[in-house]
Amino acid sequence: MILSILVAFHILGLALWLGGLWGTSRVLEMRHDLPGVPSEALAGIEHELLYRLVHPGMGLALVCGAALFSWAPKHYLGEGWMIAKLFLAALLIAVTLWIIKARRGPEGGVSPKSLQFARGFAVFIATVALLLATVRPF
Repeated sequence: MILSILVAFHILGLALWLGGLWGTSRVLEMRHDLPGVPSEALAGIEHELLYRLVHPGMGLALVCGAALFSWAPKHYLGEGWMIAKLFLAALLIAVTLWIIKARRGPEGGVSPKSLQFARGFAVFIATVALLLATVRPF
């Protein structure tokens, strides 16, 4: 029962994390698309997305994932899909940190194309991680 609850909250955390990350990167991209909109207004939206979705979702996903992993670490370390999933989680954390760093503004040199790539890459990472956990191919 407790494992099912942990899995449910792990997936909920991933959904919040990914949704907030997608939204934050899109709002950052809008800074370039809408030069007439005050940067402070968009910064407020970015802040809300990061602190109300991305950070809590990431925390929930990582804490529940660590709790699930600690349930049987020797078993999971022997599973190839889990090693790949842990690597993908590290990549998703790196993308998150990159997007947070990109908030410093257009002067940071972040192009809309790189934000689109980061957004697509984050969705790809999460999709592959979900498939690995569901199918467990190796």
